[in-house]
Amino acid sequence: MAKKPRLKVVEGGGERIRERAERFLRLFAGNESHYGTHGEPILDPVVGVKWEIKPTASTRKGPTTLRMWEDHLAGRRPLGVVPIRDDDTCVWGSIDVDDYDVSPVDVASRIEKARLPLVPSRSKSGGLHLLLFSLEPVAAALMQSTLRDVAASLGFSGSEIFPKQTRILADSGEMGSWIVMPYLGTTYGGKIREQCGIKRTGAEMTVDEFLDIAERSRVDISAISVARASARGKGRERPPFSDGPPCLVHMCSLTEGIVQGGQNNALFHMGVYFKRKHPEDWQKRLEEANQKFCRPPYPTDKLSITIKSLNKKDYQYKCKDQPMASHCDAMQCRGRKFGVGAGGTYPQITGLSKLDTEPPLWFVDVEGAKIAMSTEDLQMYPRFHRLCIENVHKSFAIITQNVWYGVLNEALQNLTLIPAPDDAGIGGQFRELLEAFLTNRQRGRAREDLVQGRPWEDEESGRHYFQLSAFARFLDREGMRDMAKSRGQITSRIEKLGGGWIGLTIKGAGFRNFWWVPGEILRRDEPAAVPRIEGGDM
Repeated sequence: MAKKPRLKVVEGGGERIRERAERFLRLFAGNESHYGTHGEPILDPVVGVKWEIKPTASTRKGPTTLRMWEDHLAGRRPLGVVPIRDDDTCVWGSIDVDDYDVSPVDVASRIEKARLPLVPSRSKSGGLHLLLFSLEPVAAALMQSTLRDVAASLGFSGSEIFPKQTRILADSGEMGSWIVMPYLGTTYGGKIREQCGIKRTGAEMTVDEFLDIAERSRVDISAISVARASARGKGRERPPFSDGPPCLVHMCSLTEGIVQGGQNNALFHMGVYFKRKHPEDWQKRLEEANQKFCRPPYPTDKLSITIKSLNKKDYQYKCKDQPMASHCDAMQCRGRKFGVGAGGTYPQITGLSKLDTEPPLWFVDVEGAKIAMSTEDLQMYPRFHRLCIENVHKSFAIITQNVWYGVLNEALQNLTLIPAPDDAGIGGQFRELLEAFLTNRQRGRAREDLVQGRPWEDEESGRHYFQLSAFARFLDREGMRDMAKSRGQITSRIEKLGGGWIGLTIKGAGFRNFWWVPGEILRRDEPAAVPRIEGGDM
């Protein structure tokens, strides 16, 4: 028998429900132009044991309202909120930890040791959302970079960060990414997990406990860096490895130190750094680092083997190995003097969205700016670099195309897909021109007019028939010359619209080949209703 939801947000009467909804609405204030929702989860046909909401998820226009929160808490309709607001600021953000093997108690312990004001909440899939709340609206770029740094310090590098965007170009059709809110009043019969706050003991928070804790956890975002420095015991002093890979900074600031199981890789990583910065005495510095940061220190005889290996040649950093991978911040690393970028100033892509038009339009967040570009602009570094100079007014290091592909691969891991409106891109333009061709004044009145190149509507079958060559000439006149030359492109798009080829016998012309599309593809404007005027004559 499916487990019933533990949460009973409906208890306490209508006033109590409204009070809770009002607190959630203030706490998770987000975008006023869009919100998200989903239907009942659908079983993944490939995995077979995972219930997915993506097939039923949708982004809708309009603000988040109190009624939506009431429906969400009561389990009537899920609510997803976009953290980035219309003015590109945020009052909350989240680290989406999808590591289902990690213990919530362990995560809570890490948060407490690091003195971070994060509120853990279980996600619908059983992972964790680490929520950060701000006292005042802050730039989405600051919220995003803060959360990325915090995720790396906790060992959750690579986790999705919300807000995903630092700016939104609404005029270009871009929409922010939403995240399902906690305390949905249903689990759909156990298909998803109860989305609720988690205490440091691992116990679940009631809805009122969560609201109280979350409201008390709101902070000045800039104060987080101060708290982190205090946790390291360094005050204003720059931490070790601050000009090298950030993963080393994070690992060496852990209260428990670098523990057994990852010490060999970590020391090898440090050795690469010391060889680059202190080639004259790197071995001595590595031995000192072992004593200072490893708990317990790595055995001397084994460290000698590591040093011997490092002496053979100049190695690259072991970024993909643990424990470094869990603490990686690749964007920061590329810009550091002794990081993977070897001191060059690399463009930092903090957000990447794709408007799914044809061809697609990409939105790239870089250095606090939002740049719209084509696939070729994004793919080829010289073209990307030119756009950065024009829009960011900053020049970056010249890097090889292969290095740039590595940067793009990392950015694509957190790509946001934006569904395109029907009239966007080449597909929309093609459809509009087809409609114009089929409904223009030169259209035929009878079937026999088809041989003259005029389209004809057969009302009985609900189809529009036409000559392919006549439509190609029309496309050429309207400026779509490349497509007009490719019959394959034209016929492929016709088939996507539900049409196809047909042979017809025309009186006086014999058997001819034609193409058709269903009549319902045409956008017919409904006639405006004539208002009835009471007491008047019609």
